[in-house]
Amino acid sequence: ACLEGLADRHGRQAVGRVRSAQAHRAAAALLMTMPGMPMLFAGDEIGEQGEWGEDSRTPFPWDRVDRWDTEMLDWYRTLIGIRQASSALRTGGLRWLVSGQTSVAFIRETADERVLVVASREPDAHVVVSRADLDVKGLEPLLGPEPEIDGDHVTFRPGTAMAGIWRMS
Repeated sequence: ACLEGLADRHGRQAVGRVRSAQAHRAAAALLMTMPGMPMLFAGDEIGEQGEWGEDSRTPFPWDRVDRWDTEMLDWYRTLIGIRQASSALRTGGLRWLVSGQTSVAFIRETADERVLVVASREPDAHVVVSRADLDVKGLEPLLGPEPEIDGDHVTFRPGTAMAGIWRMS
């Protein structure tokens, strides 16, 4: 059995239309870091937008490269590369650290690798995690800035992308 993850689907407004570009980036980061097989609806990776559900039935704009959001496409490429390079993100278990109104933090882990993911709906949000919960010596940023370590707590500020990924050691 395979769990599928889908941030958007046929017959609905494009994810880029109903969310800000930053929230779209956070949704993509969650899609690529959660368990299961991530699936994209045609056009999400280029920031395709629609006004209503029928817009999702239009063909992919292969001939309109000038309209593509290349920054969003690069974001998806980066996320896909991180997922492909990480056994924890592809096949690892999931352990929740924070599940709040606006932010989440979780660890994906295998016997050989642990990866921390933080995402938020708010662009200026920060997530504070107990160092004891992390049980970690170091954090290597795969996506996002260095965390702030203060005594017994680690603060993650995903920034305007509203998502961050760190390899734990």
